[in-house]
This record gives sequence, C-alpha cells and structure tokens, in this order.
Amino acid sequence: MPTLADLPDSASMLVRTCQPGLTPDQGRLLVHGLDLLFAQFIKEKRCLSHAAETTADGHLVLAAWVGAPLSGCSHDRLAGLFTVWGDRFGCDLLTAPPLVIAQAGQARTVDRRALRELASTADVRAATTWDTRAQTLGAWRAGCAQPLMGSWIDRALGLSSQENLDAARR
Repeated sequence: MPTLADLPDSASMLVRTCQPGLTPDQGRLLVHGLDLLFAQFIKEKRCLSHAAETTADGHLVLAAWVGAPLSGCSHDRLAGLFTVWGDRFGCDLLTAPPLVIAQAGQARTVDRRALRELASTADVRAATTWDTRAQTLGAWRAGCAQPLMGSWIDRALGLSSQENLDAARR
C-alpha cells in the first residue's frame, strides 16, 4: 500500500482524533480497514490512490487520497468504519476532543477548555501540537507537528496572553 510520503501535496486529507489513543496493533487494523474501504472507492472511481496511518501515540488517524473530494456517501462510509472500529477498540474516533498535544513525550487529546486550564501551567508551554484542521497533505506537511506556543491554537485561544504567562510563572 502507498504511504503518505508517496502522495502529492495536493492530496485531500482527513484528520481524525482518537481518545484514548490506539495501540500500534489497533492502528494497523484500522489502517487496514481504511485501505480496504479506499480500495473500494478506487474501484468505484471515487479516487485514484490513497494512504492512511496513525501518529501521535495513536491519537491521530490520517487518511489522504488523490482525486475529487469525497461525496457525502463516502464520508458516511468512513464514519461507519470509524464507528465499528471505535466500538471494537473501546475508543472514540468520531467525537474525541479536537486538539492533540504532547507533553514530555506523551500525546493526548484535549478540548479548548482543558487546554486553557493547562496553559496556566509551565509544562504545557513546551508542548507540541498537531494541526488537525489540515485538509490537504501539503498543509499537513507544512505544519503538522509544531510547538504549541506560537501555533494557531495559541493564537486562537490567547494562550500566550500576559495573563496566562503570569499565571504560569506563579
């Protein structure tokens, strides 16, 4: 099967968060399921090629494809696959918190409120985050893993505000 490295920057992309993170074996099984579904999409001429993988300690599932944007029916089939595998693995692949950060080498999903609370602690300032908004493989490659401070999340939530910086010093 192709890898993400084999696809062009223009490939469309789906980024899903997962809580709790998938184990390596679960990640391989889910990627295999995605490979089978995308093989069907290729037969149906919905796309030309694809690749999928997990990253961030299994907290991120990435799927990319070359071709037209997927139809609503294709997205429904993806949601069905995520529901089945999520139930099988005991994890949430559809409504997990939307942000993934790594502190001291451990990735986890968080929502905006939890991240704001964490921002008042000094250790989160060194965290890494992933841009889960990426819609193309090129956008993912350009800004996938980055320091939390200075990222789009920092700017959107004001994590570097003077108030939060003062709280972290206390």
